[in-house]
Amino acid sequence: MKGIERNKRYDSYNEHSTPSFPRGNRCDARGTWRAKTLWKLRQIFEKQGYKPAWFWFALCIVGELGGGLSVALGFLTPLGAAGILGAMAMAARSHWKNGFFLPGGIEYTLTLAIASLAIGLIGPGGYALDALFGIALPEVPLFGVLAIAALLVDVIGIIITSRNATVTHPESTPRAS
Repeated sequence: MKGIERNKRYDSYNEHSTPSFPRGNRCDARGTWRAKTLWKLRQIFEKQGYKPAWFWFALCIVGELGGGLSVALGFLTPLGAAGILGAMAMAARSHWKNGFFLPGGIEYTLTLAIASLAIGLIGPGGYALDALFGIALPEVPLFGVLAIAALLVDVIGIIITSRNATVTHPESTPRAS
């Protein structure tokens, strides 16, 4: 196929003029976005027993993407740091079975959780958008309340998945002949 090469690093096919993004995501020549991993992530939530999967998937996206942008820009930093902490706590729960070290372990997730905890407690700093716009939030108390709320949501998710994992469905149980 002329104009298409195999990108071994990201395991996807890309045209020469198209930028390559990790894990199967790419923009094609028309500028449309293909996000295979988002669909796979939603399927993972369904397999792990999160009900409804779209809700937990949305919380994951808001916690990771929204929290990451918030912390990177320094805009409403306590909210973003609490979102990252909650997302990483849930991610650590799902990666726990893989051990501590990478690949698949909880090492990276715990690193991000500890970093978000530190940023939430220390604050955004002088170069943040909060300082530029003059937003003065009670950082430590607000972060504490939001972090506890995020962790409570995680506990609810863990309870839901453990209940869904222990429920036996009648159509999946073998029948005696």
